[in-house]
Amino acid sequence: DERRGPPSLTFESNLLTHLAVAGFPTPPPLRAADGSTFQPFEKKFVLIFPMMTGRARIPAEWTATHVHQAAQAMAMLHTAGATFPGQLTNQFGILATSTRWETSVRAALNDAGLARRIDLALAQSTALLEGFTLEPTTIHGDFFADNLLFDEQDRLVAVLDFEAACVDDIYFDLATALNALAWPDVDSTPAVHAAQGFLASYQASRPVVRLSSHKLDAYLQLTALRFTVSRIADFTIPQTGGGGAPPRSHSDFWKKYLFWERHTSAQ
Repeated sequence: DERRGPPSLTFESNLLTHLAVAGFPTPPPLRAADGSTFQPFEKKFVLIFPMMTGRARIPAEWTATHVHQAAQAMAMLHTAGATFPGQLTNQFGILATSTRWETSVRAALNDAGLARRIDLALAQSTALLEGFTLEPTTIHGDFFADNLLFDEQDRLVAVLDFEAACVDDIYFDLATALNALAWPDVDSTPAVHAAQGFLASYQASRPVVRLSSHKLDAYLQLTALRFTVSRIADFTIPQTGGGGAPPRSHSDFWKKYLFWERHTSAQ
């Protein structure tokens, strides 16, 4: 990844080794003869992982069993990650997302109305998050369906793609998962039973944690904004003038943000 350097790659490598030793279902990177886990390749760095057998399922295919296993895996990750000594700031937190938006993304977006709306949304999200205490721990950062592999018996066998792993609040992971996994149809509303099932299974696996619905609401807005901004930067802007829709539209997560904004305002 051209946006990552040795500190981030070292954090990921050491974290995956730590998690694997703890019994968490993720493959640690392969090591070279000199013990290193990443090498430069065509102006980037690469990590090489062993082949894993399994397949990802799109959220529309998920059953209560998939939801339950995913939540259990996240709980196990957070429990094991709590003893991991590495430190890495979230490159997709509210400060980093706002900075990226203001310094490089906003001016390149060919939609002045949407740009003004995102300005306001980021300011509102920042103010909302200031009302909660950050409880840092190691998180995955990108808990999407395509990063979870299931075998032929629908057993979760691997959690992959720790490129966004960092130290932040567990609510960042929980909200990312709900925005990604509990919303099979973006033109509808979240699948309430899936969201409730995920949170219930997570809570059952970590009974010492007491979840706050208000804090979760704030992070649901933040993570929807995080993916709105990153998809504008990575897909919408590069696609401008190229014809056709971008492969990953920012509008999906912008719709989710607007839903959570209305939901929070109505409380």
